[in-house]
Amino acid sequence: MTIEEFIAWLKTLSITGLYAGYIPKDSTKVIGVYARPNTSDARGYKPTYGIRGLTLLIHWTKGMYETEKAALSLYKKLNRACFATTDHNGWIECSGYPVDVGKDENGVCEWSLDLTLYIKTNPSK
Repeated sequence: MTIEEFIAWLKTLSITGLYAGYIPKDSTKVIGVYARPNTSDARGYKPTYGIRGLTLLIHWTKGMYETEKAALSLYKKLNRACFATTDHNGWIECSGYPVDVGKDENGVCEWSLDLTLYIKTNPSK
């Protein structure tokens, strides 16, 4: 599953302001989607499942509490969520709660959320 496919699936959950690999620093209430090394494997699952590590950077507002609430809302939507696209299906596990990573150079608060996607390619693909 590509980052582009994952972002398209996130949009089906009414999650907006998504960017792949960067965030525009002059914007607020946006989420950057970044690839990360896989930190786990699919032990115990059929070998037909692949794993994809992603990090979401929630770049929200200058208010820490508001940004934390946005990050926790995203966590609640995604942790243990199942997904299905034309090419793939599977589920998501968050690697713990979102983490405060401070403010950017413009004073906008940012939180990080690590995800592991367990992905199975649909049989027809």
